Amino acid sequence: PSDFQLTLLLLPVSNVSSPFTFLISFNSDVSEMVSSRKMVETQNRVEKREQKTIELSKNLNTADGMFNYCRHIGCSYGKSPTWGHDNFGIIEASLTPNEKVVFSFVGRPELGDCFAYAITNRRLIYGIKRLIGTVVKSISLDKINDITLTTTFVASSVEFDFLKEKFDVYMPKEAAK
Repeated sequence: PSDFQLTLLLLPVSNVSSPFTFLISFNSDVSEMVSSRKMVETQNRVEKREQKTIELSKNLNTADGMFNYCRHIGCSYGKSPTWGHDNFGIIEASLTPNEKVVFSFVGRPELGDCFAYAITNRRLIYGIKRLIGTVVKSISLDKINDITLTTTFVASSVEFDFLKEKFDVYMPKEAAK
């Protein structure tokens, strides 16, 4: 194995005041190239993630589609695909023929169990499958007064204010973005 050897031929350059200026300029150019490459790589990752989000959002009317979307956007609370299939299955079964899910997430009401949530073009639906029975509830979007997002250091909460009730749903901070 031969040692790596770098030979540098220095020629006088009329527009450079000293060899140090050339070296500084060279280092700056290399830094700019590296920085530019990292920016392009980051932009490519963001674009791929956005494309995947768009693809996943096309299949939100199925239990697995809703859960896979949640996992992708970071709001599945670490639940398993089986949990997602069972709990979002409750929502899938309650959809009407012309209803379209536009957003889904997993959240906790107060300190309780995690529920599956879906916002459709008509209503908010949430449910949970328990050992004995299921709970499913829906509230028409026409009854929304206000939605408030509160973010802390660790978690976020979304307060849904409807005409007859108000409730908070807690979720990971990243998911609320």
